[in-house]
Amino acid sequence: MADEKKTTEEGQVVQNNRHVLRAMLLGGGDEPVRDESNLLDPFVGLYGSEGNVLQPPYDPYQMSVLPEKSDVLTQILDALCVNIEGQGHSLVPWDDDDDDLGSVEAQAEKQIAKDFLASIASDGIEDLREQGRTDLELTGNWYDELLRETATTRAKRARSLEKRIAKVSDENQYALLSENARHLREEGDKRRPWRMNHAPSHEMRICRLKDEEREPQEHVEWVRRDGEWAEVKVRKVFKKFVQQREGYGSRKKKYFREFGDPRGLDCDTGIYYADDSKVPKGKVATEIIHTRFKNGRSPYGISKLTGVLLNMGTARKALEVNYLLFENKSVPPMIVTVSGGNLTADSFAAIKSRFSAVKGLRNFHSALILEAIPFERAKDAGGLLDAPGTASTVKIDVKPLISQQQKDALFLNLLKYMQQVIRSARRVPPVLVGLSDDETYASAFVSVAMFEDQVCSPERKRFDNVVNTKLFPAIGVKRWKFQSNGSRVDNLQDVAKIIDSAVGAGVGTANEWAQVVGRVLGTSFKPHEDLDDKPWALVEKELAANAAGAQTFASREFDLSGKSTEQIADQIIETLLEANAKAEALSKRQEKEQSDVAE
Repeated sequence: MADEKKTTEEGQVVQNNRHVLRAMLLGGGDEPVRDESNLLDPFVGLYGSEGNVLQPPYDPYQMSVLPEKSDVLTQILDALCVNIEGQGHSLVPWDDDDDDLGSVEAQAEKQIAKDFLASIASDGIEDLREQGRTDLELTGNWYDELLRETATTRAKRARSLEKRIAKVSDENQYALLSENARHLREEGDKRRPWRMNHAPSHEMRICRLKDEEREPQEHVEWVRRDGEWAEVKVRKVFKKFVQQREGYGSRKKKYFREFGDPRGLDCDTGIYYADDSKVPKGKVATEIIHTRFKNGRSPYGISKLTGVLLNMGTARKALEVNYLLFENKSVPPMIVTVSGGNLTADSFAAIKSRFSAVKGLRNFHSALILEAIPFERAKDAGGLLDAPGTASTVKIDVKPLISQQQKDALFLNLLKYMQQVIRSARRVPPVLVGLSDDETYASAFVSVAMFEDQVCSPERKRFDNVVNTKLFPAIGVKRWKFQSNGSRVDNLQDVAKIIDSAVGAGVGTANEWAQVVGRVLGTSFKPHEDLDDKPWALVEKELAANAAGAQTFASREFDLSGKSTEQIADQIIETLLEANAKAEALSKRQEKEQSDVAE
């Protein structure tokens, strides 16, 4: 009964932690417990030449659970998501020299883009991007479902816009909203993109197309040429996708078409129609935007972690050995030797039971009590006889084996090396995953700067291109582009020196340098209209001329000896007020002189 109870308890541990511990030795045997998570592919039976689903090179489900089996992969994914997708975004003009950027039409277009991005995802665009980035890094595929406006959603948007127009009092805001209303009327029945939902990559597959479904379809793409947007008609073979979820009460399949496919598709049967109007009501399939790490042998993407899968498996086995040390240690803490006597039957049974049950934390420090009886020697022969005689001296020796036991975790150097190899697959610096014991500020700064330049900045363009080439043209936004913000890795002292040198050489306007400073500080400054075309060096000269005759804070010598902090602050404020008053007086005098000249 005791053995059965023990086996049941250990089996329950495995059941509760099967993603954490893949194997546990039961009852001292050698057979590992089978991990049933290897059997959770819901598309089994749909692959092969007879099925209608293409099999991915690597099992997406097994790739998606890798963070549960690695001691460093979760930190790596967090670093990638935060630095690539979690820095926010900005709307910037395609052409900074466009003279119409300040027009009502351009500003209304910008407002349309802002409203679209604010409502594109139920949990926010940042959460949508981080989910997609996690899937892309693990499985090599990022799927977003795109929903288009229906007549109902368009009517709701029109009513909401009318209410905003009725309440607004500012003339500029009224003009912007009115322009948006005009855009809405011009759209007519056009189904513009409205909402995006993340589709987990381990649930998605690409369908095998039939011969008639492989016919290239003509559709319109927007391309930018010589600073202008142009519609280009191209022919393309579109993919078809299918989603199937396991564990939601059913295994019903749902079909999707690729973004831009002009044909209609039944979401339940996967049958194509000429257009959406021919699809049975309520069965029109939505669209999928598929982003992937491209490769030449599959329409699926392949994760950049595949090259270190064996390293992750090796590290996992090493961690399991360390975990199981306390449960399955094989070296006893001591050896008991008996000379000149014989152990009692109870003591012998106790030793045998103790060392057979040496495993487990409960027995790690348990004590063992022994009893022994002496041998009796025959007076005439010195042999061992049952006859009573002179009792020998019993000696029980206990020889410790602590020095032979494992004192610390095994494979520490191996685990450290494996962490480095896994990090190198995505070139993540150690400081970003919490491994910074031997890092200096200089080395950490350089490694993070290279990570930003070589990995994060190029990867951000994936989502930026989706928005700028697919979504914005579809909603009529063509003057503005979506730009993901980068991580702030600039050295403030270096930036200050560069600005000082450039300003001294007459390079850059005040508004341009304000944008540089704002990017470094993670904020933005409102451009000053009067400073658009003036180099900062010229602005400094004008300020100096306007303040001529005023004793400025920079040139005044202060006697700070013996003064408290409050007194010093009062003196500085008094000087600034005085300089400001003289500058205002000088400005008024110059305005009066200009007025007299004009008269």
